[in-house]
Amino acid sequence: MVQACSHRTACHQQLNIQKHEIHSICTDEGYKSEEQRRRQGQRSTHEEHLIHLMHERDEMRNDAKKNILKLQEDNGQNYDKKRKKSASIQGWRLRCNSANPVWDWPQAATKILQPLRSGESQVEGLL
Repeated sequence: MVQACSHRTACHQQLNIQKHEIHSICTDEGYKSEEQRRRQGQRSTHEEHLIHLMHERDEMRNDAKKNILKLQEDNGQNYDKKRKKSASIQGWRLRCNSANPVWDWPQAATKILQPLRSGESQVEGLL
């Protein structure tokens, strides 16, 4: 049976112990710190219950992670199946990737926008 200890107000104000912890710490023997209780090997049912709940929480989180990863993998596979196939890029389109309707020099625009002829290399310095 838990009895109120005489030093309740002084020791609990110093340690800022919450109300639900006061009853498990203050006994008729007096105040015991949590370290002393652990050293003696005494673990309250409240602590054991909290450890059990934390273990269950961790298991549930791991299960949720596995389920999310599985769903993401399935969604990725379905997306890849339904995705529109990309068109093959022609050589002249590669040269036109920097096309801009406003040009400072019309000659540069015509050199960049015209398709490459066989054996011709792109003019460097214009892009």
